Order: sequence, then C-alpha cells, then structure tokens
Amino acid sequence: MNFVDSISPEIPATGSIAFDNDHLWVSNTSQLVKLNMSGNVVDTFDSGDIIGDLAFDGTYLWRATRDAIYKIDVSNNSIKAYSYPFTVESLGVGIAYAGGSSLWIAVNDDIYKFVYDTSHGPPRFSKF
Repeated sequence: MNFVDSISPEIPATGSIAFDNDHLWVSNTSQLVKLNMSGNVVDTFDSGDIIGDLAFDGTYLWRATRDAIYKIDVSNNSIKAYSYPFTVESLGVGIAYAGGSSLWIAVNDDIYKFVYDTSHGPPRFSKF
C-alpha cells in the first residue's frame, strides 16, 4: 500500500477523523481540532475527556459520544446536543452519515437510525 500524501499536525490525532470538503476534523481525548489541508491547526474546541466518532453530512459535523450526539455547524462553530433515549452501556459509539437528514449510530451492540429532520416532528431514533 502506498500513501499518496500525509500531514503531521502538531496535535495528537488519536481519535476519529472527518472531512468537511474544506478542512479535516480530528478528535483526541480532550479536543476537537480543525486542520487545514497543510496540517495547520485552524481552531480547537475543548471536549473534556469525551472520545467520540465523527461524521460529516455535507452541512454539519456530527460527533457521537457516550453522552450524546453533537451537531456542529462548521460555518459558525455552534454546537447542539441530542440526548439518547436509552442508556449507553458500550465504551464506544460509531456514527456514519445515512443520507438525507439521517445518521447511523452503532451503540450497545445495536444500530439505530437517527433522523434529525424536524419538519416532520422531533428528532428520533429507530432501531435497525
């Protein structure tokens, strides 16, 4: 396997990674870090000791943690949290963009579809 390109950011990138069509976002044990394509830090957000998975839906960056799902507006860095309607027992939570206004969430040995479009009611989880 050959790597086409690599960058070496000045922060430990020990968590997950997402691309928002302009910037790379990496998470580590204490921060969510926005990098330009040269690997330079553009912005950082303190996230405490919460490790979470990342996904990008074309507009918002999403972070799934054991505590909640966070929607991050990359245009103004505002953050909104969505609580789970169930207890999270697993150590890790996975997230992937499902198309439209939906995300796939892997937690507690189950997969859920999270629909965040509020034009048809409140955001909702359904077990896959």
